[in-house]
Amino acid sequence: MFFRNFRQLFLKRSSKFIFCGLINLILTNIILQLLLFFNTLTLLATLISQLFNFFFGYFLYSTKVFEKAFYKRAYFFRFIFLAIALWNMNWFSISYISNYNISRNIASLLIAPFLGVFSYYFQKRFIFSS
Repeated sequence: MFFRNFRQLFLKRSSKFIFCGLINLILTNIILQLLLFFNTLTLLATLISQLFNFFFGYFLYSTKVFEKAFYKRAYFFRFIFLAIALWNMNWFSISYISNYNISRNIASLLIAPFLGVFSYYFQKRFIFSS
């Protein structure tokens, strides 16, 4: 009984995260791709797109996926630390991969799924956990 309820909750929550994450990813990546296309520095392009991702993502994930109060100080500050970690991972990964003559645009698309999995794991276990 417990396992079945846990499994249903996990499938429901992960499905919501994937859907909301795709919306967030698409919008954030549009911003990032445009900034990279216009030769914005990788550091600045990832920062601007991550700021959008942070505010939009916090709203989506807290209210729609994990069904928590929109603003709870503890959740918000933990989410800030995750956003900073994701931004650094994004910036570093794009810079590193582009050193191998892969465009920054392609590099950003290649690492997006890994950042998504990382984000979901930390949100579930550390940010919005009860």
